[in-house]
Amino acid sequence: MFLQEKDVEYLKKEFASMDKDVYMTFFTTELGCQYCKDEETLLKEVLETSDKLHLEIKNINIDKEDAAKYKVNAAPTLVLREKDKDFGITFMGIPAGHEFSAFLADIKMIGTGEHGLSQNTLSKLASVNYDAELLVFVTPSCPYCPGAVHMGHKLAYAKENWRSAMVEAMEFPELSQRFEVQAVPRTVINSDSYFEGAMPEDMFVDLVIKGLEGVTTGPNGVKKLGMSANRPMA
Repeated sequence: MFLQEKDVEYLKKEFASMDKDVYMTFFTTELGCQYCKDEETLLKEVLETSDKLHLEIKNINIDKEDAAKYKVNAAPTLVLREKDKDFGITFMGIPAGHEFSAFLADIKMIGTGEHGLSQNTLSKLASVNYDAELLVFVTPSCPYCPGAVHMGHKLAYAKENWRSAMVEAMEFPELSQRFEVQAVPRTVINSDSYFEGAMPEDMFVDLVIKGLEGVTTGPNGVKKLGMSANRPMA
């Protein structure tokens, strides 16, 4: 059991303002997945806190069409969405520890339709014609990581053809190695470039856009990944 009685009451109050249904599609496997059972238990407990929440459990090795539909190729992966709309908001790895707060913030965002992005950010997003795939690498003990995760997810929510995934670095060590993750949060942009750290909205958005445009900005900005041309996506 993950949630205590006080946690359940808190979540019920937090989710009371939601007027939209939120679908949690969880891809699991029985093969070599250390945290799949724990995450399934956590999601079922969260499910009980609001009648606006819905949970679908899929086996990534069996439900291959669903996995392809949501661009999922590893377990455990959680997709948060509306019934008929996928925003590209995913969690690769259990959203526990500090990441639980980003998970709850994402649920409320989808459930209320309120992303909280500034008009300046929305104007910047409207001027960008690039598709984006963001991977935000985290660890459960990192207190700065949830802000980066939720920011990536807010951009995916607001911008068509942008996707963003939290990647728990210790659960996906091969992926972390491919993308040279040495510190978190690390935000990888289209498998090509990255920046590190939690930062204000304007700076985060500017660095993502510069990464999409191929602009490197020095030690505290966007950097190129030193990988081979064959860069696998999550």
